[in-house]
Amino acid sequence: MSECPIEDTTWETIVRHVPIVSVDLVVRHEDGVILAK
Repeated sequence: MSECPIEDTTWETIVRHVPIVSVDLVVRHEDGVILAK
């Protein structure tokens, strides 16, 4: 796992292009975001 959190622009691109059904859990924490299936 990367030590760097996802940049805002990358996150926006992921959300815009990944079907919502592909992500079951989104955890935002002080070090970034975790997407889980």
